[in-house]
Amino acid sequence: MSWFRDNRRDAVFVAITVALPLFLFVYFALQLLSVRAGYQADIERVAPRVARLEGIRQRENELKQALSSVDGTVTNLVYPPGRDRASVAATMQKDVREILIDAGLAVANSQILPDDSDEGFEVVRLDVTVSGDLSALDVALAGLSAYRPRLMIESLDIWPERATRRNQDPGQTVTIGMQMMALKVRS
Repeated sequence: MSWFRDNRRDAVFVAITVALPLFLFVYFALQLLSVRAGYQADIERVAPRVARLEGIRQRENELKQALSSVDGTVTNLVYPPGRDRASVAATMQKDVREILIDAGLAVANSQILPDDSDEGFEVVRLDVTVSGDLSALDVALAGLSAYRPRLMIESLDIWPERATRRNQDPGQTVTIGMQMMALKVRS
């Protein structure tokens, strides 16, 4: 103990020499623990994703079977990719006109609307104006719902026909404007 009192400068130098490596050791140990905590947090964040992927891998055969059954359903709901948009639109327009005429409606106008494409699908739109009675409209809507590939009615505007000099009592005659669409798989 007397050596420390007699040689203060040397004692400070010895203390710094011992304390500096000790401080550096503690500092790097804390840094390593901090890095480990960060890695542990990353592992905990990724663990559910890995488990989900492992579950998907285990159920791969079931998913393939489900996908093949969905493919059959999708082909029933959309136009296939082999045909061009113009021929699909013309076929859809012709078929819709036939369904509406067979239901007893008079087609005043039908028009293929411009291309409006979605990711993965081409959207084929048709604008139709018809007139007739409500029972014919009901039959037409049932025929359109049974049409395959699936037709979706985007808008349906119905207004009653007014009495004219020729037709004093129009009854339940209505004019219907509807926009419908179908999807076609992009080629």
